[in-house]
Amino acid sequence: MKDKAFFCKIVFILLLTNFLFAGSGILSIPDSSSIREQSMEAWISAPISAIIDRESENVQTEFGQVFQVRAEREGSEVAVIFAPRENSYNFLEKAPGSWVVYRDYSSGKILRINVYFQFDSRVYVCLRPDNQPKKPKSEVDLIIHGAYACRGVPLGLPFSEVLKLSFSELFNLTKETVPWNYVKSDYRNYVNNRDMVKKIYRKLSRFEYIEDAAYDEFENPVFISTGDARSETPGKIGINCSGFTKWIVDGITVALTGAATKLEALKEPTMELESTFYNSQAERNEMFRSYDWIRNLSTAAVCAERDKEFPAGTLGVDVQVNPFAGLKSPDGTVRNVGFVPKTGYEINMLKPLLYVLAATEPDMLYLGAVKSRRGNTDNGPETWTFHHDLVFFPYFDQAGVCYIEVFESGVATTFDDFVAANQGTYIYLCRVKSTDRFKPL
Repeated sequence: MKDKAFFCKIVFILLLTNFLFAGSGILSIPDSSSIREQSMEAWISAPISAIIDRESENVQTEFGQVFQVRAEREGSEVAVIFAPRENSYNFLEKAPGSWVVYRDYSSGKILRINVYFQFDSRVYVCLRPDNQPKKPKSEVDLIIHGAYACRGVPLGLPFSEVLKLSFSELFNLTKETVPWNYVKSDYRNYVNNRDMVKKIYRKLSRFEYIEDAAYDEFENPVFISTGDARSETPGKIGINCSGFTKWIVDGITVALTGAATKLEALKEPTMELESTFYNSQAERNEMFRSYDWIRNLSTAAVCAERDKEFPAGTLGVDVQVNPFAGLKSPDGTVRNVGFVPKTGYEINMLKPLLYVLAATEPDMLYLGAVKSRRGNTDNGPETWTFHHDLVFFPYFDQAGVCYIEVFESGVATTFDDFVAANQGTYIYLCRVKSTDRFKPL
């Protein structure tokens, strides 16, 4: 009786796991395993000369799914593509359910297999042979926008057997070793982020950029540096980048406590630094201005949520995770990357990082402080300064595609434009829990 109960429990857990992943689209993609197995001789082990000019084939599985098998030359490689038919009757190389086998054009050797399971084609699994010369085993990489969530994870199968796997079999073989939670999402978990984004968009036309401008805890227009009153255009919201991030967090704290954040508290230093590195405290404060600002703002949001005061930097609001084994450069090389204390992350890590954060920490927004190099001068050495802050809202849609809304200085910026404009910089991130009670000033 106990064995039967244990068996039922195991079956329930497996069914639950499959339900959770199928709901996010991961295990519900078209399966071409039978077609791949049948195509071994004609497309996979055949000489390159026999497949390069071969007509594509449309093959139907026993479940009625149609796949196209074709070969395309891509530089020094030939891609043998098993692509499912989509609703538009296209057979896209990187559609969910596609398996792409890359063979060396000269030798015909299989180099790797890319498996696509998301509508976002920059999220995929790469299967590679290990370095054993005679009977290579298989290794697995999970790649998210050029970053390796895992790299070289042993699969425990001869590489010759990999092409016979279904995606669900691949998942079951790796569910303990590959961080699938990084690519699993449910769009229903991002209601607050999407709602806050809509409310911000409705206000954007009213923003007016004014250097050093914000609103104090009494909603009075002031200069950040002095706290002195300033004038503003009637009907406009006058802010700079820091005034804007305060405006967003104030919309949270006012909804939760009825009070906006205090201006002077946001300028307080959040860490001890060697004073010998700086000519004065004022110089130190200027170099870490945006860093201290976002750390104090995120702490203020937590204080409002918990109705309690906390010192800045003690609440775990700083993003310091290291979810990646490396970052793929344009030339194909892989280099180590990760969190740098008091600095943050390389700007090119931002997309995969926010993707993983959105998947593992739903309905969080992130305050960012940009750290960039200030050039050498005749009077002193090169310095790095936190000089700009902004806000990111990541969320997933029903198709499992991650979107990142970027707001800075009262303007919506596309994510790609932001990254392109900030090449060579670093970005520090702090978490803030989004809310359905957001009430912007």
